[in-house]
Amino acid sequence: MTTPTELVKQFNTAFSEKNETAVRAILHPNYTASCSMSKVNGPEEAIAMLKECPFDCHNENSIFVTEGNSVAHFFDWVVEAPFRGRYRVAQYVTLKDGKVLSAEMFYDTGALPKEVQEQMAQMKQQKQAALV
Repeated sequence: MTTPTELVKQFNTAFSEKNETAVRAILHPNYTASCSMSKVNGPEEAIAMLKECPFDCHNENSIFVTEGNSVAHFFDWVVEAPFRGRYRVAQYVTLKDGKVLSAEMFYDTGALPKEVQEQMAQMKQQKQAALV
């Protein structure tokens, strides 16, 4: 049986590697995710976000705190392209039935390069406009 911490590690690896098959396998059908710049409802939106993701990145210096089916994950998000940077992130993941049910990410958007902030704001506006 996969432990909650192992499942969160697999989840983050799948997203970092942009592995659509692995992401699909790990997400609960009712998956939701949120951060200050976006919201995702369902595995299909997560896959669409994955395909649009402009970042070549990975996580380093992970610390996991597990309580039942919830995992708090603290890490350095290391971006290699289209810019270079290292950012501290907190992620709260809830699991259900051996899958990732929800993920919330907390980070300082002001630490990102201004052009990235602008690009992410545009993407968010476009997504909201498409829903109307």
